[in-house]
Amino acid sequence: MKGPVPRPCPPTTDFPKLEANSVFQDVYPLLVASEESLQEVAKAVREAAEVGEGEPGRIGGINSERWKDGELEIERFRPNIVIKGTGVAFSEEAMRDIIISPKFVDDSEDNSEFTVITLVSKCTRCLLPNVDIKTGIRDAAVPYKVLTKLHKDIGHTNKPLFGCNGVPSRNGVVRVGDYVSVKAWVGSEKA
Repeated sequence: MKGPVPRPCPPTTDFPKLEANSVFQDVYPLLVASEESLQEVAKAVREAAEVGEGEPGRIGGINSERWKDGELEIERFRPNIVIKGTGVAFSEEAMRDIIISPKFVDDSEDNSEFTVITLVSKCTRCLLPNVDIKTGIRDAAVPYKVLTKLHKDIGHTNKPLFGCNGVPSRNGVVRVGDYVSVKAWVGSEKA
């Protein structure tokens, strides 16, 4: 159990001097994911379910009957913030700093009143998303094994990736329907 005592967040490759704390969360205060990323993973799950026994590309342990038409819920990944409208799967990985507000904010406006969320790292995944949130039953393959083939941290951990860990610049309120403005992209400035 993670409790209310603040713990330092570990530094990341892009933020070696990260000074942020986490309270109830595992490692970072926020997880940001996009609906487009979920759609891409769900598509890969359906495609994997279509591969027959003994065929090349078969993912061991996948329940074909369950996943041919089964729905993969975003809640399995436990994001705090889900964005949509990016048009591209895993686009959140290219975002460095985002502002979430009731109105669209661009660089021409004074945006100092808004909380900036810095996406400090891609989120490497464990097996917990394999557990069905409604039944508590663990799936042998979905989404972990599918994500491992589709989108993984090549050359570092070789673990599957989904979403980005975020650190807010200060407290703020986020509401369903708020706009997301990208203030900085990965590589556009030094961290």
